[in-house]
Amino acid sequence: SSQQSNEMIANKIELFDNVIPASNSMMAHNLYDLGVLLSRNDFIDLSKSMVSKMKKLILRNGEYLCNWALLALKQSLPKVEIVIYGPNAHNYNIEMLHHLKSNYYLLGTEKESSLSLFLDRRPPFGKTYIYVCIDNTCSLPVESTSDALEVLKNY
Repeated sequence: SSQQSNEMIANKIELFDNVIPASNSMMAHNLYDLGVLLSRNDFIDLSKSMVSKMKKLILRNGEYLCNWALLALKQSLPKVEIVIYGPNAHNYNIEMLHHLKSNYYLLGTEKESSLSLFLDRRPPFGKTYIYVCIDNTCSLPVESTSDALEVLKNY
């Protein structure tokens, strides 16, 4: 609750999963994903801080903290961002989705975008480029989904 709000009888902080994942674990997931997509390290750092504060509980009571454990796993793996830019972005996105496992961020646009992942990546007119980035290091652009999948095989 806000520091400016009226005092509450009890300030409940939901940590444990129940029928649905704990609200705080969902927020930590959202912060991490938004941090990656928007290139906001402050969001990523906050999400990692939330998980680190849960580490002892996760190790002791993992069966009640599955969503936290999933996020800890996600944060421990390399970040894989696939950026598709150009007139065939939509079709390439659909094609890539058929081959991808989890823990990938797939973004595509046919026209200019203000997202930082698209900055300085505009392909020549009429071409569609696919960038595969692992932990903020990107491969040279490729022009086919098969070439992009080949880059991912090395990951």
